[in-house]
Amino acid sequence: MSVKSLIRVAKLHCDNFEFFCIIRGVHESSVTIKLFNIIKPGVELLLELSNGDLYTLEHTGHSGEQATFAFSNAIDIARFLAEPSPYPKRPARLRLLHPACITFGTNTYDATIVDISCGGAKFESEMGLIIGEHICLSGRMLPTMDAIVRWKQGPRHGLTFLDPFHLNVIAERTALIQKFASAN
Repeated sequence: MSVKSLIRVAKLHCDNFEFFCIIRGVHESSVTIKLFNIIKPGVELLLELSNGDLYTLEHTGHSGEQATFAFSNAIDIARFLAEPSPYPKRPARLRLLHPACITFGTNTYDATIVDISCGGAKFESEMGLIIGEHICLSGRMLPTMDAIVRWKQGPRHGLTFLDPFHLNVIAERTALIQKFASAN
């Protein structure tokens, strides 16, 4: 089978970190990925698609921001390409536990970012926000982001950013957040 060209956002799991990446091409035995972060040689890598499917990878080559990885096990190429899911397709998200502040009106509250994507975030806070409320989310190493509360479940809230991140910006910022957290 020939290489199937793609441009699909996914994430790499590496050394207890998660990094955004872009799948550029896939073959039955390998995948080509655009990286936004340096990957250490010899570490176990998992590629996670937006539907949650995981693939173990072995690094086989590198050229600039692109790297080639061999799949450790045979894959179902049709499933990889279709990315089936019982849920509506959603952007790749990185799991973080990152302190943040939520501001609405003149009130500011502590919160913890649980996950983040280019277009939104999930956070935990005990404040009483209302769905549809306009807020500002800020955190160390992140810009202040205007957002709208889209859902609430107990202390967890989902936000949509009014001005989404560019993938390279969120990839860089989340890598710094994870690096800083692991150093402390």
